[in-house]
Amino acid sequence: RSNLKRDQPEEVPAAMGIISDQAQGQALATRRLRSALQGPSATWTFHKGVRLFREVGLTLAPTFVPFTPWISLEGYQDLLATLAEMDLIEHVAPIQLAIRLLIPAGSRLLELREVRDLALGFDDALLSYRWQHPDQRVDRLQAGLQELVRQEETAGAGRREIFGKVWLLAEQAAGKPRRRPVEKPRGPARTPIPFMTEPWFC
Repeated sequence: RSNLKRDQPEEVPAAMGIISDQAQGQALATRRLRSALQGPSATWTFHKGVRLFREVGLTLAPTFVPFTPWISLEGYQDLLATLAEMDLIEHVAPIQLAIRLLIPAGSRLLELREVRDLALGFDDALLSYRWQHPDQRVDRLQAGLQELVRQEETAGAGRREIFGKVWLLAEQAAGKPRRRPVEKPRGPARTPIPFMTEPWFC
């Protein structure tokens, strides 16, 4: 039940007030979720976090879930551009660029109608709900990237090389070229980036 307060006429049944409060609470949760995933404040917070890590001499290894029902092809390209601009290509495991949102049983995301509308049923093997993006090009890109990363890492390609191929695949999916930002070293001289030997992690 939502904590939102509202004036309720005495003649309106209490149950109606509860339903209305729940609807308002769900709408508020949806707006906050979208804001957190897409809003400029999230980008600003990320930039600030990167700067703070560098100021104290810590190595940042970002992990994230780029493919959600709310990502667009342009938004994904923005993510790649941000990683390049912030000199984080070597810091990010390539598989992170292809991670797809998992919606396990009991997920609070299923309380959002727009998520339920995208759900295709529970997959017992994956222990999560299958879902389809409103833009099928995004789903095709995610599947293509996952296979690309698998092949390239099996072949022993480096993170920067894989990133370049990910960038090109994203361009192809969007149907328009996008100039890759000039990468400028940030912070102190580069030191070896620690990483896990097992790439398939979240």
